[in-house]
Amino acid sequence: MNATARLWLSHLAVALRALRRDAVGSAINIVGLALGCMTCLLVLLYARYELSYDRFWPGAERIVKLTLTTSVPGQPPRLALAPGVAMPFILQDLPQVEAGARMIPRTLRVLYRNAQGERRENPQSWFVDPDFLRIFPLEFIAGQPETALVDRHSMVLVESTAKAWFGTTDVIGREVEVELPCCGKWVARVSGVVREPPPNSHLGLQRVLMRYSDETFAEHRATFESWQAIWSRTYLKLKPDGSIDALNRDLRALVERRVPPTAMLGEVPLRSVMTLGAAPLLGLHLDAELADNLMRPSGSGEQLAILVAVALAVLLVAAVNFLNLSLAQATLRQREVALRKVIGASSAEVVLQFLLQSLLAAGLGVIGALALAELLLPPFGEFLARPVPAAGLWTAFAAALLVALLGLGAGALPALRMAAVRPGEALHANRSTAAAGGTRLRTALVVAQFALAIGMLIALLVSQQ
Repeated sequence: MNATARLWLSHLAVALRALRRDAVGSAINIVGLALGCMTCLLVLLYARYELSYDRFWPGAERIVKLTLTTSVPGQPPRLALAPGVAMPFILQDLPQVEAGARMIPRTLRVLYRNAQGERRENPQSWFVDPDFLRIFPLEFIAGQPETALVDRHSMVLVESTAKAWFGTTDVIGREVEVELPCCGKWVARVSGVVREPPPNSHLGLQRVLMRYSDETFAEHRATFESWQAIWSRTYLKLKPDGSIDALNRDLRALVERRVPPTAMLGEVPLRSVMTLGAAPLLGLHLDAELADNLMRPSGSGEQLAILVAVALAVLLVAAVNFLNLSLAQATLRQREVALRKVIGASSAEVVLQFLLQSLLAAGLGVIGALALAELLLPPFGEFLARPVPAAGLWTAFAAALLVALLGLGAGALPALRMAAVRPGEALHANRSTAAAGGTRLRTALVVAQFALAIGMLIALLVSQQ
């Protein structure tokens, strides 16, 4: 073993002995750091999951949901779903739109036959335009997306529905009798079976998909062609060179051009108070105003930002506490440092020794945080009713960076202070020779911790309003 390796092993042994000598103080320091890092990590994992909603759809950044804002004089603006009649005009007038699809929720009456005989159910269903499967390419277990919604007699089942009805997903061609209370009865054929979208999708896909058809809703044709009828959720996908800002401008112009001047909202012309807009798909989950009761529960961008800020504040409090305790522990070792200098240790060696000890303590704290987060992640996900994913490779990189920052940051100041110790003064003193400045610094750090804690409590209380 060469001299350099022996030197590093010697420094490591001294650092371990120093931690063991003050076992209680070291344990408090390491456990406090571990708890702070664990809290921050769990919140950041949750935030990463919330921000991942709908990002898995191909071209998700080009998908928007059509919205309608009505601004009636004397009333606050109201945000709602857009009229379904707008989509054909959008596809006809706006060349930057690649595809569009409406989703109409309806409760069906279904009669199907399996090994146990005839069964009846009333599943919540979506009637959709064919381009729905272009915008949201669901994973098909059986059937092909190109032919799944070829006509009004086509029926696509979610995997769980296919298994509940027929005990298998091999159901292509099975016939069921469908009745829509408002629109009659007909026979439908199962043309596809799809998996439910992942949990981090705002799209709460119902049990059955069927093709929207003018023939199916012929009795309601007048309603469906009215600009005042809010009956669908409409999604648009822009071409690669399309712009959401340009689309919003074009939608405002489309209202002026396409809404009949005779369409009225009370005594006010409809087109003078309505504004069509495009809400980006990637922001839908965190926009409570755009949520509706048939989509998955939404989050809140403001609350998520506050929660992340609180988590970072917790980490900062843990880091400040780690620095404060490191300073206090270093102050008690001045006589030890003085003796080492007397027998020949240089200031550089003293700095290296304290930095290594700080890195070791920070490493133990962060490793403990990772272990605690792994143990608590399942109950944490159950508490949030979210399948929060486990930490990945980015977490290991962040943990290594955090160890370096905490270890070097918390070790630098004590190391420089100890390197400046004068052996004569330290060995002749009956108590610590720490300067008043060091005491003032630790006092300021304690005050900062309390201020951060109070700020966190205020932020949490505000987020609950």
